[in-house]
Amino acid sequence: MARTLAELPKGSRITDYISLGVLSKTFPPEKVAQVLERTGKVSQRQRDLPAHVVVYYVMALGLFMGVSYREVLRCLLEGVTWLKSPGAKVKVTGKSGISQARTRLGYGPVKELHDQVVKPIARDDTKGAWYRQWHLVSLDGSTMETANTKENETAFGRPGAPRGISGYPQLRFVSLVENGTHVLFGTEMGDCRTGEITLAKEVIVHLQPGMLCLADRNFFGFELWGKAHSTGADLLWRIRKNLVLPCQERLPDGSYLSRIYPSADRRHNTGGVVVRVVEYRLEGVADAEEIYRLLTTILSPEEAPAGELAALYHQR
Repeated sequence: MARTLAELPKGSRITDYISLGVLSKTFPPEKVAQVLERTGKVSQRQRDLPAHVVVYYVMALGLFMGVSYREVLRCLLEGVTWLKSPGAKVKVTGKSGISQARTRLGYGPVKELHDQVVKPIARDDTKGAWYRQWHLVSLDGSTMETANTKENETAFGRPGAPRGISGYPQLRFVSLVENGTHVLFGTEMGDCRTGEITLAKEVIVHLQPGMLCLADRNFFGFELWGKAHSTGADLLWRIRKNLVLPCQERLPDGSYLSRIYPSADRRHNTGGVVVRVVEYRLEGVADAEEIYRLLTTILSPEEAPAGELAALYHQR
């Protein structure tokens, strides 16, 4: 028996349907419904743009940043229609309707959905995601420009510039990044005046036992170190070269054990937290600093030799 060749409707593009399929597979409709219910954002009456559609629309806007708002919505709605009712007419609401729908939704459901679904994805054979038995993640932060609007300026502020202020409002974010895949998870955002340490305090709760967290020297502090280690994860953070860390025991690989304290005036008291210090130089490397210092919770050189940890940090 002859088969009829299945074709997409004329004028449609395969990406209209593939993008929807990827979104719905990664963020299942039942998960979206649960988040909307939990955040109290379920549509109370039938609308052209119900809340669950707006959630997917917001994600689609991120995929097609160079396309107009209404065109992205057309692609999304056409994909929904094609999946459920081939041949049905697509109604694309105007700018006012889109704006009202996004305002009703707010950012809460999107953030909660992100935090629930976006997780590390590395497999056992993912290159760069593992060191011995540890799952590698990095703590890092950056800034991002936003649209030049009064609302964004009020919400995020503008950083200073050599002449006056920046041309665009900026937000600051801090994330955990899965090494090897570069997946960002546990992200926290704030205005450009919010410090990375403030955001990092909320991010590190997403660390888990079995992870090895790498971070640069700007993040080190007794409180943040302790909070990060309390998650069960191990740490490998770079520290400033002027931090006083007396050698209490020299280890066979050249690293040594020392202690850190909540403040300098308590350094002579008993207690403190035992750490391992790795110091090294990068000989023959242009623009290398005089000395590099790493602090780690892995106290045994047999588990993680100093040379391997030094090489590992520079791969982050």
